[in-house]
Amino acid sequence: MNKPIFLKVGSFVLSTIIQTIVPSGKIYKTINPKYFMPLIFASVFSTFGILFFRILYGIIGIVSLAIVVVVGKVSYGAMLGFTVAGINIQPSELVKIVFVFFVASSFKRSTEFKDIVVTTAVAAFHVLILVASKDLGAALIIFVVYLVMLYVATHQPLYILAGLGAGSAGAVVAYHL
Repeated sequence: MNKPIFLKVGSFVLSTIIQTIVPSGKIYKTINPKYFMPLIFASVFSTFGILFFRILYGIIGIVSLAIVVVVGKVSYGAMLGFTVAGINIQPSELVKIVFVFFVASSFKRSTEFKDIVVTTAVAAFHVLILVASKDLGAALIIFVVYLVMLYVATHQPLYILAGLGAGSAGAVVAYHL
């Protein structure tokens, strides 16, 4: 099974950073190990942590968006965020990043049809919560990101066509809300 491209890009970026800091490969002469350890931790976390925290990423995304639906304030017709101690918080921005981690870890784990259906259901739930709060821009971004990641992981054009058809039907329904 191939790694999703997003994990490959993350590994490439981390290796580039490490090569930039330590061009000769002599860690003990060129850099203090206490500064190098966070990079090693980040590299290990990017590979194994994403897989381990897959379910946590999905839960964080859904709960963050659900909080907005429950306690969010309406701004220009959409519920985008809430205020805590005078600070405006817009969880959909964090959810976009966490969502990519969730989908990448799900597709790294398996691209069998039953696992794709589960991942699609969780992704659809993210989008439905955003549509219910009328944050249609974030819903569209998450939808397109999911379709692109699905195609990159599976190389099945049928999934893209089915996704575009479902997205078109969903857009019509969202318009009439």
